[in-house]
Amino acid sequence: MSCAIPLGIGAGSIDTALNNYVALHYYAMQMSFLHCFYGIVVSLSPYLMSLALSENMNWRKGYRTVFFIQMTIAVITIITLPLWKKVQTAQTDEEKIFKLADYRCQSETDLSKYDISNS
Repeated sequence: MSCAIPLGIGAGSIDTALNNYVALHYYAMQMSFLHCFYGIVVSLSPYLMSLALSENMNWRKGYRTVFFIQMTIAVITIITLPLWKKVQTAQTDEEKIFKLADYRCQSETDLSKYDISNS
């Protein structure tokens, strides 16, 4: 029981930090995907464990199966890190283009105040 409180605080702080990072650095669509897949995994986890227990395996084999799934996800994530950096660079370039377009629109609006063609 005494270990449950620090474990809950740690899990909650990791979840909060991840949500904050995604909210600051990515779009709402990525946040939606994050929560969508979290819901899918939370739904599948009890199913995987009950499947492991019903196949006459003990709980250790169920946890081992989940470990290998998580390890596979971690390896895929590490392998695809260069791809993530390319996407981040493309997003940064896209943001620069939008800022430039916004600046041009504001400049044209400001210049329209001083329209001297009607004089």
